Amino acid sequence: MPDTPPSAPEDGIGRTGDYLSFHAAFRPQATALADAGETLTFDALQDRVRKTIGALTNLGVRPGDFACVEWTGLLDHMPLLLALENLGAASATFLHDAQPQDNAQILQNAALIFVDRFAQGDLPGRRVRIDAVTGDGPDDTAPLPDTPIDPTSVFRMVTSSGTTGAPKVIAITLSQTERRLEVIQWMVGYSSHSRFVHSMPYTFQGAHFQAMTCLRAGGVNIHVTVTDFWRALSALKATHTAVLPFHFTQLQSDDMLRTLPEGLTITSYGGPVPDPMRARFQQIRPDVRLFETYATNELGTIAVRLTDGSYRSCPGSEVQIVDDTHRPLPPGTQGTVRIRKTGMVAGYVYDPRASAEKFRDGWFYPGDIGVQPDETRFRVLGREDTLMNVGGVKFSAEEHERALTALPEISDACLLTRPNARGENEIWVVLVKKDDLPLDALGKLVAEALPSLIGNIVLITTKQIPRTTSGKIRRQALHEALDRMKAPLQGGFGSSA
Repeated sequence: MPDTPPSAPEDGIGRTGDYLSFHAAFRPQATALADAGETLTFDALQDRVRKTIGALTNLGVRPGDFACVEWTGLLDHMPLLLALENLGAASATFLHDAQPQDNAQILQNAALIFVDRFAQGDLPGRRVRIDAVTGDGPDDTAPLPDTPIDPTSVFRMVTSSGTTGAPKVIAITLSQTERRLEVIQWMVGYSSHSRFVHSMPYTFQGAHFQAMTCLRAGGVNIHVTVTDFWRALSALKATHTAVLPFHFTQLQSDDMLRTLPEGLTITSYGGPVPDPMRARFQQIRPDVRLFETYATNELGTIAVRLTDGSYRSCPGSEVQIVDDTHRPLPPGTQGTVRIRKTGMVAGYVYDPRASAEKFRDGWFYPGDIGVQPDETRFRVLGREDTLMNVGGVKFSAEEHERALTALPEISDACLLTRPNARGENEIWVVLVKKDDLPLDALGKLVAEALPSLIGNIVLITTKQIPRTTSGKIRRQALHEALDRMKAPLQGGFGSSA
């Protein structure tokens, strides 16, 4: 019998657990999950999910409930998410060491919170040890609840990027999830021979949905540490992976690039790959499929970047460039990006004001500035909230950040506008440098890379620029860190052409 996933129900919605049961029946000893040297076969994973469903049922979990799950590793996390899905309950992933504001709304509204260990101040009755529901317990032969599939039921609660104001919560339904997984499968093509190797927790929703798609196809999901990521791709014979922009800063040598598995598929989220890195892939490893996606938690994967830097929309996505009155602009005219697509949410949970701002007449406004060279392509020029204004000169911070990170001496960069002692905006450039470059030489590099109209800049070096799990710079957090400084750590430099 051919090794193919089961047909989806008539309404087009399936549960990942149904696909798991299929593979457990026909390939029981094939590896489904691997993490830190431990593995679970499809048969063992199905058994663990079944026991977890029983434990959750005993806790009173019912359809429509919402639970938060701390990320502790793939082999505990995935079975718990699959069990919640089977019961018709929504899930959210959180990190115990994340910024408090990142988790506040989901933790406050969850019926249950599954944690690695109890901490002081934990609320009894709401927090449950993860190993109490996913550990190896006695076999439970009691029949499991047969929860009907409701396409409108919430499957996932996701915290969106906090780069523009406070973090916002998105509720993704089963139907919307199905549409998003379809786009991933259409784009990268998982099969029972696939090996999806990734290093991010499932607070990064792109990694979670890629893992679900791989699991449904009968492939193996392998989680590795960030520090071992690029070496692990080769050692574990990866066929697919998902990355954020910071991953590419770790790919320093051409030798490491040469050792990547043949035909590897890389899906990149969170922003474009720096042009020099893209050129290295094209020159040294043209066999590697590199998909640079334009994606948001609100919509899923929208478009894929072409070799000329523009984006081509995926099937089911429609992108327009509009003016301030929401009227579409002709090709070649710069304006605001708006999108509508299958699988998009209708608004934010708990935040009607943000919903009214970002969602209008069935369109989502991500806050990007763009232009359409023609009817088939569009370019993203920057974000409205990163559009800088210095002395009446407006420019995109992201465009110049990409120019700086393209320099071999700089691994990460952020541009901010901050008022000086006279109340005038000036540019602060925060950098992560790759080597022990002297300050004067670094300042000269930066000044030459930025346009002369920017004027005087203040240069700061740091070990790490704070980013969200989707790879976007947490600019407000960086502003707050700079506010706590008594004075700039480094001096100011004049920009030159």
